[in-house]
Amino acid sequence: MNWLMVNKGSFAIQEFFDDLIKLPKELADITSDAGKKYSELRIDVRNHIDQQTLNATVLGGLTNPHNKHYQQIFAKVFWNL
Repeated sequence: MNWLMVNKGSFAIQEFFDDLIKLPKELADITSDAGKKYSELRIDVRNHIDQQTLNATVLGGLTNPHNKHYQQIFAKVFWNL
């Protein structure tokens, strides 16, 4: 997987694996698994997800999203990915 969503310091991907969130219903045009929790997916789909590699860049210590200096750091990191 090449995506990572951050939700108030916790990783949404882990919340998905823990059945705390569902796949977006907007995926309905490409999969019948839209709106399902991880545990509700067929075993072959879960196995496929489990075998994927997640590449992530984690930035720690940047606690104020309104700080201009932090915003510049995030922008530089984003453009270098």
